[in-house]
Amino acid sequence: MKKRNIIFPASIEGIIRVGSHDALGNASPFSSVGGIENDFCALGEKVLSTSHNGAHEYMDGTSMSTPAIAGVCALLLAYDRYLNPDGRHKIKNTHCMKYVLREFSKNNTGDKRMGQGKLELDHAFSYRDYFQGILNAI
Repeated sequence: MKKRNIIFPASIEGIIRVGSHDALGNASPFSSVGGIENDFCALGEKVLSTSHNGAHEYMDGTSMSTPAIAGVCALLLAYDRYLNPDGRHKIKNTHCMKYVLREFSKNNTGDKRMGQGKLELDHAFSYRDYFQGILNAI
């Protein structure tokens, strides 16, 4: 595949770069072209989505994986505020969010397109003390 220069949005400083993986956890061939590594990946192939005229169809793309990561970030921010009602929130910027997300990600493939890997959040919100420990480490 020919490399392309990516100038927007992946090259913008201070963002979370999201890639795509398939149902087996392998990096999607369209994910992270252009030499910029992703930070994290989420399912982005054969995702059931809404379509024209109220229909549904399976779609591929980082436009399918990015909302999943954004949703996780929103949940983590809400959880941070729940655990720290005094207003001393721990997740204050993208750097802090990436730190927390890294604790729940895994890249077993060695594929650099996967960045830190796919998020393994099935247990994250069940372990209040563990999550509090991660926030305290920031």
